[in-house]
Amino acid sequence: MAASTKRRLQGKSIKELAALSNPIEREKPVEPHPIIEHDDPVWAPAPYTVFKVFMSARLCAAAWNIVGDCDETFNYWEPTHYLMFGKGFQTWEYSPEYAIRSYAYLMLHTLPMRLYGLIFTPNPVMMGVCRQFGNNVGRIIVCFQLIGAGFFISSTAYLPSRVEPFSYYIINGLLNFNIVFPLALVSAPFVILSNYILKVKTQGIPIWLSLAGMYIWAAIFFTRPHKEERFLFPIYPLIAVAGAVSVDYIQLWWRCVFVRSKGGHYVDHTSWISVFVGIFFTLMSVSRIVAVYQDRPVTLCVGKEWYRYPSSFFLPGQNWNLHYLKSEFEGQLPKPYDSGPDATRIIPSNMNDMNKEEPSRYVNVSKCHYLVDLDLPRETTHEPRYSQKTEEWTTLVSIPFLDASRSHRVFRAFYIPFVSSRYCVYENYNLLKTTRTKKTNRSQKHTR
Repeated sequence: MAASTKRRLQGKSIKELAALSNPIEREKPVEPHPIIEHDDPVWAPAPYTVFKVFMSARLCAAAWNIVGDCDETFNYWEPTHYLMFGKGFQTWEYSPEYAIRSYAYLMLHTLPMRLYGLIFTPNPVMMGVCRQFGNNVGRIIVCFQLIGAGFFISSTAYLPSRVEPFSYYIINGLLNFNIVFPLALVSAPFVILSNYILKVKTQGIPIWLSLAGMYIWAAIFFTRPHKEERFLFPIYPLIAVAGAVSVDYIQLWWRCVFVRSKGGHYVDHTSWISVFVGIFFTLMSVSRIVAVYQDRPVTLCVGKEWYRYPSSFFLPGQNWNLHYLKSEFEGQLPKPYDSGPDATRIIPSNMNDMNKEEPSRYVNVSKCHYLVDLDLPRETTHEPRYSQKTEEWTTLVSIPFLDASRSHRVFRAFYIPFVSSRYCVYENYNLLKTTRTKKTNRSQKHTR
């Protein structure tokens, strides 16, 4: 027996030695796990990384991919829009008279969307504001942002360019924020002066530094010759913050000057000030919102471009309605659902299963407030070049759009840098606005 073996057996009990001598009882080597222990030199991404990459790609597709077929729009998206909002277009396939399509598949998608709409996510910005400026400023900001006409407009605004004088931003600020706007403009010097006189000590970031972003942004865009309301949208929350800070310091001044009892928090004696400002701001904001909105129905028209309509989910609001203009298409166009919760059970009128044209679908072009149209060099009686009629229409937005009929089929199907542009032809896809409203307003002014 080798010396190394003797040393290994020394100190072993008789039972242990017997076990070692029995080949069945000997310890068997542990085989590596085929998945966990296997050392594969080839790199592969982690499962969660794959999930995130796939999710990013799918979100990009959801944001940028087009609706490739009008059948998807009118047979899926439009009924889904009706199920969610009670408004949309109905095709003959969903008519109870024919009922060749089911709503079950749509409900699989509608229910998660409804659930998502019910989810309320806490606002981390509000937490930061309260931490920096105090709860009094935080609750004042809630009022300003909830009721403010500026936030009502900016949250859904879609505005054309304007070139305006310097006073445009001042007037715009007063219309959208009324009393809060001048309070916001004087907030930084007011805070600095108040801290110096009242010996107020602040912790963390100085308040004037927290408000500096609003002044920097205003200094840049107030001095530009090209002025649009949307250029100030990013600082609307800062205007609300600055205005709330000024109200908070007014309360502090009132307590120091007019309140004899210095005990307790200054808000205990001056909360009526913020309440008064909130009520005044609310009344003025509601008045402005009603003047702007007034729930007037807006008619958006499409002619030959009806089949590219992406669905009612893309309309700005419930008061917007899509209508058709007569074009060279001679088939049956979808019809809006009847109003009410039982519209899926009502047999719609003027609908057939032969795809025969229904003239009742069309409106006169004079009823249109806005019009979406592709400006092609060729025109017909029912498909004129609306953008060329400058006395009747104003172009709000114009985007280059591929003219498939005059483009090379290979280079329009596959993009090749510096080459495809030579063989592809683009025309203008336009959003037009009628000039009738302006003419009516002018005639009313002359009448007065």
